[in-house]
Amino acid sequence: MRLDRLLVALVVVILAAAAAVFVAKHRRPVGEDTVEIDARPGSVSFLMVGIEGLEISIVERMSAEGRLPELTKLMSGGALGKFAALGRGVDPRISWTSVVTGVAPERQGVGGTMISNRGKVVEAPLIPSSRTVGTLWTVLSESRPPVGVFGWEGTWPVEELDGVMVAPHMTYVLEREHGGNMAHVVSPPELRAEVDPFIQGRGAYSRKDLARFVDVDTRLGLEALIGKGYEDLGVAVAGDRSMVALARRQSGAPGDGSLFVFLGGVELVSQRFWHMANPDQIHWDDLTEEATDLVAGQCEALGVTIERYYEFVDALVGELVELVGSDGTVAVVSDHGYEGLRYDDRGHPMIGSHLHNETGFWIIRGPRVRSGVRAKEGSLLDVAPVIATALGIELRDAPDGRAHEDVFVR
Repeated sequence: MRLDRLLVALVVVILAAAAAVFVAKHRRPVGEDTVEIDARPGSVSFLMVGIEGLEISIVERMSAEGRLPELTKLMSGGALGKFAALGRGVDPRISWTSVVTGVAPERQGVGGTMISNRGKVVEAPLIPSSRTVGTLWTVLSESRPPVGVFGWEGTWPVEELDGVMVAPHMTYVLEREHGGNMAHVVSPPELRAEVDPFIQGRGAYSRKDLARFVDVDTRLGLEALIGKGYEDLGVAVAGDRSMVALARRQSGAPGDGSLFVFLGGVELVSQRFWHMANPDQIHWDDLTEEATDLVAGQCEALGVTIERYYEFVDALVGELVELVGSDGTVAVVSDHGYEGLRYDDRGHPMIGSHLHNETGFWIIRGPRVRSGVRAKEGSLLDVAPVIATALGIELRDAPDGRAHEDVFVR
């Protein structure tokens, strides 16, 4: 009996060791792909990168400091425009749908209202099938295929197009973890087996893997990265890395296609670490002595996390831009920025959209775009018509935004 138990224990140890070796061999440093990719530099004619929550003041400051070389090159070689967001607290599925339609929520079927079967005015479902207008990728799928849409907010369940569409990262991961309908997260569904290895799960990175985002030479060092902070940072990296890997894979497809890539990591990281980067916004007097000591240590170690994540995303943008041909067009869009920590009447911190400001921005570079120009401030609804003008295409439905003709070569 004891021998049987000993053998069982030995088998468990051997399996655990084998698993550890497998993980060690298949884990790669942050910023590298987990699978080999046959990317073709210069093969893409249009690239649009959506970055949720990228704050323009941080971008401009870090750019001036030489810390965001890829975004700096895009800004200096193209046009930049700031715009008013749809409003604080608007569901991102609504905002990011309006980004690619140029149509106000009440007219696009996503985020507005509709008449129910009973003749009542009800809220429109926040799903693509309720959309009543076309998108930038709709036009390009019909006129300049193939198109790849990866992780874009508001694309679940995915729609059919001439190319590939993959749902937002955590939506995909949760469907996979819970045995959901994978046809809802990959189109065409027969590509699921090819797409799946590119989607990194929630446990893809250890704390040690994430050390580049932490000031390890502080009192707490990596020990400051605990709980939701560690979890959210790991998910942010996994999501952004996965979508860039899929885009690079798509660049190997035949034809000069278009890519739409959504990076949601900045939003996750900003939500979790904003107060640590801005400790003057913390109500220190409300904390116990023990909590004060812990939070102070975390601020020392994690106060750099947001800016280091901006640098990480800048490098990802560079990976994507190298896929675009010399005569191609690149657009980067942020739906909103960050204002700071707020407190309610009871002195409790208000997070989520309360941290947001209502200013987003777009950058666009291409053969039709003037270099180094700054557009007058406009609306989020201007993004789609600006991009359509830069590409020389017409949106299927009349937009509510405007094209900012002054940024284009005449």
